[in-house]
Amino acid sequence: MDPSGGKDLFDANFPQNILQNAKATSLLGGIYDPQKAGFIERLIMKAAAKQSEYSSTIDGGKIEKFIEALSS
Repeated sequence: MDPSGGKDLFDANFPQNILQNAKATSLLGGIYDPQKAGFIERLIMKAAAKQSEYSSTIDGGKIEKFIEALSS
């Protein structure tokens, strides 16, 4: 959900040949809804991320730029 990781997260999680051939990459954010999470997920989010309430980090501007990059 943290959109600040950028290139480092992609480099750590995807092979370079995929990244080199990708038309676009972007961290668009995410939503955490504790009402939709199971017990274990809530426990992990509370302990690791100090997150126990609904939150959204979705960035509409980044989504639009991502769509434009894929469309060109």
